[in-house]
Amino acid sequence: MFGQASGKIENLLDFRLLRIDEAILPFMNGDSITDVPEQFSDAELVEYRRNNVVYNVPISNNSTWAEVFTAFDHVLQLSGEVHRLDLGGVTKHNKRLRPIWI
Repeated sequence: MFGQASGKIENLLDFRLLRIDEAILPFMNGDSITDVPEQFSDAELVEYRRNNVVYNVPISNNSTWAEVFTAFDHVLQLSGEVHRLDLGGVTKHNKRLRPIWI
């Protein structure tokens, strides 16, 4: 049973362009990947700025960390990014989540 759950979590973290750095752990406040981050529970968008163009992906209120990470991967794809980026943190401003890259 543990192996099945572990496999599901590994699949949640299989991203095309996003890598999650261990520096994200303090932002997660001890949460697991399937927990809803309380500090970001009212966020509505994940935002990424590339070449002075802003790309957004909507997220639902009470998205889990896995859903937030998936949205960051999706917004990178929408932007046309070709390199993998390391997410080291997340900030919130006006209900928008923004990445802190390492």
